[in-house]
Amino acid sequence: MDYDMLCEKVREGAYQSKLPDPGVDTTEKLSDEEYQKMKKAYRKDDWRLYNEFKDDCRAYIEDELGKKITNEQFTAVFTRAWDEGHSSGYHEVVIYLDELMDIVKAFVRKRG
Repeated sequence: MDYDMLCEKVREGAYQSKLPDPGVDTTEKLSDEEYQKMKKAYRKDDWRLYNEFKDDCRAYIEDELGKKITNEQFTAVFTRAWDEGHSSGYHEVVIYLDELMDIVKAFVRKRG
């Protein structure tokens, strides 16, 4: 996974749920049961797509480094990028992730 491919997936909406968000996308009156069912389905799909995004970010990092990283290493890098960018959307997370790669590469080169 390279930077351009990851950005393209974000632009195409690959990580956006296609299910209606009952708190935003519905104008019709829903019963509480219908609302809860839709909300649960939306959140489940949103969580699945978030995890797909994380997996793709890990693939990007590992491809850039040319080696596998530990869960702890991935969490440290991804969490920083997420904290800096997610409020502006997934594309900003990718931008911050890319900016962190120079530091990560330098550290990996030093540590071997």
